[in-house]
Amino acid sequence: MSPVARVIPWLVLGFALIALLLGYYEWTHPPFTDEQLRASLNDTFEVATSTTRVFGIVFLGLGAICIVLARKITAGATQLVAYLAAAACALTLAVFLHNQSVLAHRVTDLTGHKPSPLFGLL
Repeated sequence: MSPVARVIPWLVLGFALIALLLGYYEWTHPPFTDEQLRASLNDTFEVATSTTRVFGIVFLGLGAICIVLARKITAGATQLVAYLAAAACALTLAVFLHNQSVLAHRVTDLTGHKPSPLFGLL
């Protein structure tokens, strides 16, 4: 296995942990006030939904890459890091989906606007 392939899981793990911290911060400090949500869904809910879509694609892809690398790598420590990175990607994705769900419910309660399926992601 090339040296680059051994470094990728470490980079993905770091990236996923940083995103996980950002997702946790958003979980504990919602990004928009009720007044902002009532004033403009295009500037609040739609932007958050677009960001969640991008994060979903990125972390699904990175998680899949790490699983493939973990199956190819024979070194124990690097293989473990690759599996940890894939798990961190899945956890990060779950946190951002939770945040999107909470935001979609807030939008529905405040404005009566019912988002499309999967909390506005589809």
